[in-house]
Amino acid sequence: MTTDTFDAGAYRLAFGAAIEARRRSCGLTRADLAAKVGWTLLQIRDRETGRSSVRVEDAAAIAAALNIPLAYLLPPVLTPLERVAQRAGD
Repeated sequence: MTTDTFDAGAYRLAFGAAIEARRRSCGLTRADLAAKVGWTLLQIRDRETGRSSVRVEDAAAIAAALNIPLAYLLPPVLTPLERVAQRAGD
């Protein structure tokens, strides 16, 4: 990843990890969450593993099914300047 571009793949992975972490903390299986959202188990898996993007309305549905604000699932997005500063600190 360069310091001046947005890494959509990394963002999808972080978003999916947040879904999975919350789902597990709620004691839900992927099948349970799929039923709550009205999706298939494979659709949940693909979002949790970062294989598929999520539309904002679908992200909101997932958050609602997990009883959390949507913001809980969203990783921070750094500006190019913040990425440069972060890299300089590494």
